[in-house]
Amino acid sequence: MTCTLIESLRSRLDGRRPDRPILERFAPSHTHHQRFDAAPSDARLASVMVLLYRDRDEWKFPLVLRPTHLKHHQGQIALPGGACDAGESLQETALRELNEELGVAANEVEVLGALTPFFVPASRFVVHPWIGWTPHPPAFRPNPNEVDELLVARLNPILDLSLLATEHRELAGQQVEVPYFTVGPHKVWGATCIVLGEFATVCEGLSGEG
Repeated sequence: MTCTLIESLRSRLDGRRPDRPILERFAPSHTHHQRFDAAPSDARLASVMVLLYRDRDEWKFPLVLRPTHLKHHQGQIALPGGACDAGESLQETALRELNEELGVAANEVEVLGALTPFFVPASRFVVHPWIGWTPHPPAFRPNPNEVDELLVARLNPILDLSLLATEHRELAGQQVEVPYFTVGPHKVWGATCIVLGEFATVCEGLSGEG
């Protein structure tokens, strides 16, 4: 039987419109004008997936630690995802990448809807985030060429936006404020923080226990 959280998300994601102030709250301060204005004409398309599943009466989702040999976002915490191939839809990209990186088949996942796309200056991708779910804990099979470590994150701490932290860093030669979520020993910031932050606002008022 479909859970209350999933039913509510399906409804809330249907026809959702972009809300720039919400997105800016979760992005490093120096990138607002780059991420949320019109993307450059040479930007490529990519998709990522937030895959929800129930495990021991708690909602969880996978994150991945990117290998250091990758061209972009090496050594960072990310959602499963990647570049769109010719001839496939953005939703198909998210499902394909989820399968390639973590071994979760597309037919195991119901896609509930999409969040707001945004530009990532470092990789020059316009990232399209998707929310999906599977009723059973997946049998993850991380691809060692694309995943150094699989991280299983609990949903409830992400939904509690009072736990969102901010630190000052020097990036691109300037002092900036960087919002982040904490998952275990890791700080989840940048594009992944933006996706998870918007998702938390979509879930506002909902319980991660339902």
